[in-house]
Amino acid sequence: MKNYIFSSLLFLSLFITAALQADVLAEYTFTDSSFASTDASTSWTTSDLGNGVGLPLTVSATEGNPAPGIEITFGGFDYADLSASLVANGYYSFTITPDAGTELTFTDLTFEMYKQSGATATVSATIFSSIDGFATTGDAIGAGELVGGGEQSGFFLGRTVVLSSLPTVSTATEFRIYLDDGGANNSSNEFRLDNIVLNGTASVIPEPSSILLMLGASLVFMVTARRRIK
Repeated sequence: MKNYIFSSLLFLSLFITAALQADVLAEYTFTDSSFASTDASTSWTTSDLGNGVGLPLTVSATEGNPAPGIEITFGGFDYADLSASLVANGYYSFTITPDAGTELTFTDLTFEMYKQSGATATVSATIFSSIDGFATTGDAIGAGELVGGGEQSGFFLGRTVVLSSLPTVSTATEFRIYLDDGGANNSSNEFRLDNIVLNGTASVIPEPSSILLMLGASLVFMVTARRRIK
């Protein structure tokens, strides 16, 4: 009898928190020079990649991993540190909105960066979300860096920012990538960004009527099983 009860309760719990078959929640590869996400989902929507007034948004048809990808000069984000970038609104951003009855759990945000050979500055890409706000450096979730002269090798390097500190959400959430170059201010050096991917899972939250229906079915199952045992 205990096995029947356990099976019924397990089935009900799996139904209530049924996970969708999706790991990539948003993906920006800039195919055909588009700023739209290439994810394909019917349970959430993602905005085009946008930018704050302090950062240009330019796609190069010849640069990327593979091309096209975002390309700007160091002069386009010449901020001494994250605080300066925050004040100037030097960011790229996108918003993900779950459909009604869907919850999103974020795993990580990955992206690839490139710094033209000869640029000795340290470039930082710092991640924020609307959950924590964008007001101060303390709201940052994490950052990816290209460090000084040690990472100017001429090819893209992948970075990952873990998002496990964020709660599960059922409303629109914005992510921002703030850039600073440590105040290098060298317009002859270029920075490139490509393959921005938001990973996580989505879970369907059944309507109360559906839960009651499944609960009733589970109770009928247990009663029937008990009678058979007798």
